[in-house]
Amino acid sequence: MKKIFIVYAVIIVIVIIIALIKFGGSLAIPFGKSATATIKNQKFTLMVAQSEKDKTRGLSGRQSLSANTGMIFVFDKPGVYSFWMKDMKFPIDMIFLNNNKIDTMYKNIPPPAVDENTANLKVYSPKGNIDYVLELPAGTADKYSLKPGDTITLQNVPK
Repeated sequence: MKKIFIVYAVIIVIVIIIALIKFGGSLAIPFGKSATATIKNQKFTLMVAQSEKDKTRGLSGRQSLSANTGMIFVFDKPGVYSFWMKDMKFPIDMIFLNNNKIDTMYKNIPPPAVDENTANLKVYSPKGNIDYVLELPAGTADKYSLKPGDTITLQNVPK
């Protein structure tokens, strides 16, 4: 009986190690309640990029982003934070927020060409200080007629 317990314990540890390797040592959505953004009565489930590693990786390398999902980048203090589309494979809408209000938006940003030099990538910056950036499926801003000054309600987003 004791040997079976040890075997199960070893299997559980191996599964946990594999999961940590696969997810880069972090989980984008914490266990329990997930982070959400409500945009004009539509709820979006958000992956959270809070660590520097998660912010650097962002959505790069993914093949797509499902409808009503997105990623939120969390910054400890308001500032001007710039983004690029390195290693992106699909278009997105990028929404810069200050106190849950839209500061700046970039709609339908296309992914870079496969062979595009990193030095030539376009950089996207807000007009003012921001504390969050939302990356959503391309077309979301137009679908919900978003404009600077609109409020986006965030829930369970760490600060």
